[in-house]
Amino acid sequence: MLVVLKFLHFISFSVAIGGGIANMIVGIRASRLEPQAAVPLRLAQGAIGKASTLSLIVLWITGLWMWATVYAGQAALGTAFHVKMAAVLVLTAISINLNVSVMRALKANKPPSVQLVKISGMGMAAMALVAVFAALMEFT
Repeated sequence: MLVVLKFLHFISFSVAIGGGIANMIVGIRASRLEPQAAVPLRLAQGAIGKASTLSLIVLWITGLWMWATVYAGQAALGTAFHVKMAAVLVLTAISINLNVSVMRALKANKPPSVQLVKISGMGMAAMALVAVFAALMEFT
């Protein structure tokens, strides 16, 4: 069972990170187009964002499941584990904020804030890197 959880955890992480990078690339391209011409790209961003968000949810579920079963929910894991969890919490908060902002913009038939998307993308990428590095430090 642990192998399945780890597999789902790693695949979900890959989809979340890949989706974030894909959305940044598509967003840059869309920002260079007229609003009407960018509609198909914005729709693609929405689909990619949903997949990334679902992956983030699966990451949380599998991560907490492994923590509860393998480590019996111990808070006594090392400092790197707590750094990882802090980075994941920040990443999740940024993701939620970005998703809510993008949904509101799209419902108002406006493009999302380029600045918010850019800053959020950089923040999520940075937190993902911190989380992965800290996880490697803790679990290697």
